[in-house]
Amino acid sequence: MKMRSQTASAAILILLMIVTLVLVAGCADEASPSTTATMAPGTTAPPEPATTSSTSPPVTLSQYDKDLADTAGLANELVRYLSDQGMATDDPRGAVIYGLRARTVALFCRKSLAEGDLENARTSMTDVYANVNRGRNVAEGDVAQILEKAYTAIESVGDPTGDPEQAAARLDEFISLLEPMMSEAAALLGSEGTATTG
Repeated sequence: MKMRSQTASAAILILLMIVTLVLVAGCADEASPSTTATMAPGTTAPPEPATTSSTSPPVTLSQYDKDLADTAGLANELVRYLSDQGMATDDPRGAVIYGLRARTVALFCRKSLAEGDLENARTSMTDVYANVNRGRNVAEGDVAQILEKAYTAIESVGDPTGDPEQAAARLDEFISLLEPMMSEAAALLGSEGTATTG
């Protein structure tokens, strides 16, 4: 069981790295094609320039991929920032990190269900529960309420492969309920950043 969890975690990490690379590649400015013109002796107008173009098809990402990249990127930024602040393991701000991680893995699980990859859905659901429960253990205030409400949405899912349609609906609700974690993380990064620089 531990090996499956490690395999799923590795698969999620690889997927996130691929999504990040695709996003970076898609955002790069394309260089304009180079043209070369030479004039024959005794002529007044240059010949028509020869142009070459290497156009690749546009990269399209699913909404799951975009949400995965956004959520995972924000979680990683918050981890780095709070680690630099010397965050303790029982710090309530860590609940935001766990909430973002739970949302990231839930997005991967939901994508796996949509693609019919039941093995990855099963193993990633275990990580969803682990992260949301870690967050619930240290959360306070609004973050605690967000995590509790989100947990209630998936509490009865268990193994998502037993009823993939119901699991998909519950995961959609869970992902939506954890969306406020994005704002919580941004607020932590913004308020903490201005507090330390001001």
